[in-house]
Amino acid sequence: MFGGFAACGVLGWACVTVTLCLAGPAGSQVLPLRAEAGGDGRGSPIAPGDVRDGKPAMGLPQQTFDVTGFGAGGNGASLDTVAIQSAIDAAVEAGGGTVFFPAGEYLSGLLRIHGDNVTLEIGEGAVLAATTDLEAYPENQRRLIHVDRADGVHLKGPGTIDLNGQHFTRERRLSWRVIYFERSQDVSVRDLTIRRSPNWTLTFKNCDGVRVDGVRIEEGRLINSDGIGILSSRNVHISNCFIDTSDDAIVIKSRDPDRADVTENVLIEDCVVASSSNGVKIGTETQSDFRNIVIRNIEVRKPSDGRRERPLSAIAIMTDDGGHIENVRVENIQAEEVYAGFFIRVQRRLRGERERPGTIRNLVIDGLHVERQWVASSVMGIPDYEGVSAVVGPDIRLRNIRIRSVEPGTAEDAERYPDERPTHYPDGIHFAPYPAYGLYIRHAVGVVIE
Repeated sequence: MFGGFAACGVLGWACVTVTLCLAGPAGSQVLPLRAEAGGDGRGSPIAPGDVRDGKPAMGLPQQTFDVTGFGAGGNGASLDTVAIQSAIDAAVEAGGGTVFFPAGEYLSGLLRIHGDNVTLEIGEGAVLAATTDLEAYPENQRRLIHVDRADGVHLKGPGTIDLNGQHFTRERRLSWRVIYFERSQDVSVRDLTIRRSPNWTLTFKNCDGVRVDGVRIEEGRLINSDGIGILSSRNVHISNCFIDTSDDAIVIKSRDPDRADVTENVLIEDCVVASSSNGVKIGTETQSDFRNIVIRNIEVRKPSDGRRERPLSAIAIMTDDGGHIENVRVENIQAEEVYAGFFIRVQRRLRGERERPGTIRNLVIDGLHVERQWVASSVMGIPDYEGVSAVVGPDIRLRNIRIRSVEPGTAEDAERYPDERPTHYPDGIHFAPYPAYGLYIRHAVGVVIE
C-alpha cells in the first residue's frame, strides 16, 4: 500500500518502469505525493538568486521623441508606420531615447529597432495597432515589432498593443513572431497589455538579460498564438503576468542545433495563465540544451478561447530533438482543471542535427495542486527503438503533489499498455487512457516520490 492506495511496480533491466494504480471508491480521489531532493554530482536546481534580474545596465534615456511630432496622426485610420519609424530612427541616431505614444490609436506595419538604448513607451490611452493590410509588411517580415542585435531596448506601458488577430486566418496572418527580440541584450517588456495575437505573441530568441513584468496578454484566438516564447536565451526573468491564449501560455524552446546556444538561468514566477495547450512548457523544439530553470507560483486556469475545455497540462517538460534538460525546479503550481497536472517526456523525433534522444535529469516538482484532472499525469521515456533507448532520469523528485482525478478509471483501462509513440508529437492526452488515473510512470530511473 502507498499512501492508502494500492501500488504495483516492475523493475526493468535498463530502467525502472512503474505503474502507480490508485484503488478506492468511485469518484474523485486525492493523491498526495512528496519527494526528497538530492544531489547528482552536477549541482542542484538553481536558487532564485542565481537568475539575473534582467534590468537594463544603463538608466532610461533622457531624450523623448513624441511620435506625433514626426507626423503620426493617432486616429486609427491612417497608417502611421513611416512616422513611428522616423521617431525610432531619430532616437537611435541620438544614441538612445524614449519614443513616446500619447493617447490615440496608431495603425502601423513593421517597426524595426536595430539600435541601442531605445524605449517604446505606449502611454495611458494609447494603442499601437497592427494593420491588417499585409502589403504593409515586407515579405518574410510580417511582424509588428522587430528588435535585432540591440542592447537596452525596452517596451513599456501602460498602454496597449492590439495585434488585430481577429482579422487573420491560419492562411493569412502575421509571421511566427509578431513582437520579436533576437540577438539582443538587456531587454524588457513591462506594464503593457497585448491583445488579439494571430501567432506567437512575444518572443525572445538568442537574447541575454530578458525581463518581462506586469504584462497582460489576452484574447489570443488562433492556434500557435503562444503568449511568451523563450528560444535559446539566458538570464530571463518573467513575473507578474496574466496570459490567456489559444496555445502555450509560456514556452521555452530551441530551434538551433548549435550546442553553444544553451537556454539557461530562467525564472518564471507569480503569473496567472489560461491556455488551450500548456500552462508552462519546455519543448517540444529542443535542438540544444536547457538548464537552471525555476518555475514557481503559477496559477493555471481554463482558457476563454473555446478551442479546448481545459489546458492539456499545467506543466509540460519534454525533449524531442536531442536536447538535454537539467536542473529544473517547479514549485507551488495551482490548477483548477486540466487534462493532466504534469507531463514529462523523453522521445526521439530528432528534428535538427542531433542523432540521439536527449535527457531529463535533476528535476524537482514540489507543490502541485490540481482540483480536477481528466487523464493521468505521467513521467515517460522510450524503450529500445531502432537501437536507441532513452529513459527519464535520474534524480526526478515529486513532492507535495495533490491531484483530484475526475474519472477513477476502469478495469479495462488497468489492463492497457499505452502505445510508445516514440516519434509522434507529444502531449498527455495522446497516450490516454492510461492504466492509472492519478500518475503513470514508465521507462524512468531514479524517480523519488514522497
